[in-house]
Amino acid sequence: MQKSQDNLESLLKESDLQAFKKVKVYVQLLYLDENKHYQQMIIGAIQNGIRQQVDHVFYLYSLRLAKEAIETFQFDFIEQFEQQLLSDYERIALWRFDQPDRKNQLFSINPTKEQQIHSQSSLVLLLEEIKVWAIWFPKNKNGSSTKFYQLYEKLLDQGVQFPGFQYFKQDQVLQKANYNLMNKDQVIPKQQIDDIGQQEERDNLMKKIQELTYLNDRQKEIIDQQNQIIQNLTNKENKNEDKLMKFQQELQDCKEDLIKRTISYEKQLKDLMMEINQLRKN
Repeated sequence: MQKSQDNLESLLKESDLQAFKKVKVYVQLLYLDENKHYQQMIIGAIQNGIRQQVDHVFYLYSLRLAKEAIETFQFDFIEQFEQQLLSDYERIALWRFDQPDRKNQLFSINPTKEQQIHSQSSLVLLLEEIKVWAIWFPKNKNGSSTKFYQLYEKLLDQGVQFPGFQYFKQDQVLQKANYNLMNKDQVIPKQQIDDIGQQEERDNLMKKIQELTYLNDRQKEIIDQQNQIIQNLTNKENKNEDKLMKFQQELQDCKEDLIKRTISYEKQLKDLMMEINQLRKN
């Protein structure tokens, strides 16, 4: 396993898109990670990358690895990441956060041009990851705030300024927010319909109804959760008012999009029910 981690870290030290494509192969192993070996290998590589400040390529690509790995939505991995790496994220986010020149000096007081670029990219990516993960994973199963959300609120309280969406696409952030709302053990019961002699057509209609009902319920849950996030953020201190208003607008735009989709789902569901009623009459 150590050899595999060494190979992964070697790829992270190459400023080459082809090398990073090979890194993504390691990320895919999280789907097959029954013994949790690969998740610890990836966490270990990220830790080594962001706990040093000599190799700026290794540093930046370790953060990119973190983004790719979290986006597998493998919750065993996410829980371990939360436990083992968020303290590093907090340390970096707070490093000289009130100094205007910090964005260029993550790797050196007198950085080269390449170091400046990678310093800026690393800080933007790290802060954006913290913000997006707080949106994706705001609550634990027991209703308490996750460490992702706690860290985001703590940084806001201390005056850390967060960037807009650069490494993440805003619409995809909201689409993926429902992953944390899903209960993988939940089964939507199949509705019972009288036998009308059209079994195959009936089953297809019921499948569509189940899918639309499921999506409709999840969209409503997302809207409620985003409303709560907006309410929490708008109660922050005045020193963060501008950033909070910007973030509130982003969430509001996404919420309006979800409402439109919910209305569409409800209309489709209504049309399908009318179709079922017509079949019954036949």
